[in-house]
Amino acid sequence: MIKRSSRHIFKSAHEARIRAFVAIQTRVYALHALYKERSKGREVRSRHHCTARASVAIIVYCVLRVYWFKMEPFDNDRIITEINSRPTTWNSLLSEYSNKVLNRNAWDELCQIFYNNFNEITNKEKTWQSLNFKKSGRVLRTLIKETKRRTITPVNNNASGSGAKPRRPYIYSNLLTFLDPLYQIRSPSQNDDAALEHDQDYDFQKPHSPKKSKKTTKHEDPQDKLFEALTTNLKQSKEANNTILSENPDTLFLVSLAKDFSAIKEEFKLEAKADMINLIRKYRNMGQSSRTLHENRYQGYKVAIECRLNCVYARNLRVVSAFKKRGVLWALALTLSQTHIQRRSTMQTISYPLQQIIKRFSETEPGPSSTEKPDGICALCPRRKNRKTKKTSVTCKKFLCTEHTITICAVCKASSYDED
Repeated sequence: MIKRSSRHIFKSAHEARIRAFVAIQTRVYALHALYKERSKGREVRSRHHCTARASVAIIVYCVLRVYWFKMEPFDNDRIITEINSRPTTWNSLLSEYSNKVLNRNAWDELCQIFYNNFNEITNKEKTWQSLNFKKSGRVLRTLIKETKRRTITPVNNNASGSGAKPRRPYIYSNLLTFLDPLYQIRSPSQNDDAALEHDQDYDFQKPHSPKKSKKTTKHEDPQDKLFEALTTNLKQSKEANNTILSENPDTLFLVSLAKDFSAIKEEFKLEAKADMINLIRKYRNMGQSSRTLHENRYQGYKVAIECRLNCVYARNLRVVSAFKKRGVLWALALTLSQTHIQRRSTMQTISYPLQQIIKRFSETEPGPSSTEKPDGICALCPRRKNRKTKKTSVTCKKFLCTEHTITICAVCKASSYDED
C-alpha cells in the first residue's frame, strides 16, 4: 500500500532522489520509534508497524517540501559560477568573510536565484533553506580539497616517484580552481626532497652540538649512560653529606637519636613518640607560661589574705560550717569583681535600674544572712521548708535544724582549738 501511494505521488524530476531519501529516513525513524516505545515499557506489535508509520510521515513531508519550494534540478555549473562571483561566501582570506551581514545577504541572493518562491515563504523557512544551501557550498569546498589530494597522491600507496599513477580528477575540478589559494597541499616529491635535506643535515651534524633537533634521534652508547648515572649519584651523595654537615647542632642531635629510636620495639614506639611530643611541648611553653603562672599565684594569695580565707586554704581544718563557706565565697566574689563594678558604675550610658543594682552590690554585702529569719526557724534552710528547731549554734547563736548541725566530741573540739 505504501509503495503504490509513493508511485502515484512522486512525479517530479527528483523522484529517484526522493525515493532514496524516503527509504533511508524511513529506516532511521522506524528504529528510533521502536527504541522509544520499548524504552517506555510499551508493547510493540512489530517493527514493520513502526516502519509503516514512519514511512507515511516521511512521504507526506517530502510531498509538502516539493509543493512548497517547487524544487527543480539545479545546474551544478551555474551554482559554481554564482558562488565564485560572491567571494564573501567562500574566501576566508578576505576581511568581509567574517562579516555576518554581508555573508548572509550573499547566501540569500543565491537562494533567491535557485528557489522560485523564496520571497514568499516565512523567515523560518528562509533560514532553513539558506542553511541547506550553505551545506552545499561547504560540500564543494570539501570536494575540491579531496580532488587535489587525489590528483597529487598516487593510486597505490606503496608506490612513489615517477612510476606512480595519479588518480582521476574530479569532474568539476576545472571550475573550482578559484579555491586553490585556500588549500596548499604538498606533493609527495616535495615531501621526499624535504626528507632528503633533513637526512643530509643529520649526517653532517656535529656530535657535540648544543642544539638538538626534535625530529632527529640520537643514538647513545650504553656505557656513556652508565657513566652519567654513576656521576649523578656521586654528586647527589656529596651534596647530601655537605648539607648534613652544614646543619645546626639541634638537627645533628636528633639525627643521632635515630639509631637508638630504631632499637625500640614496634609496640612501644607510639608511646615513645607521644612522650617525646609532650616533653617538647612542656619545655616550649615553659618560658611563655612561667611568668603568667607566678603572677596568678601572687594575686590569688593576696586576695585570700585580704578576705581571711582560712577555711579555703587551710588543709588541716576539720570543722567548717556551711554558713562560713558561703560568706567567704561571697566575699571572694565581691573582692575579685570590685574593680569591674566600680568601672561600670562610672558609665553614663547604663540604664538607671542597672545603676541601682551595681550601687547596691558595691556598697553592701548581700548574702544568705542578709535577711534575718524569725526565731525557731533554721537560718540555712530555704524559705519553702521553714523548718522549726530549738537548736542554736555555739558561735553565732543562730537556730539550726538537724541537717545543718555537726556532732563533735570534746577531744576533737579541744584539738581543733589548739590548732587554731
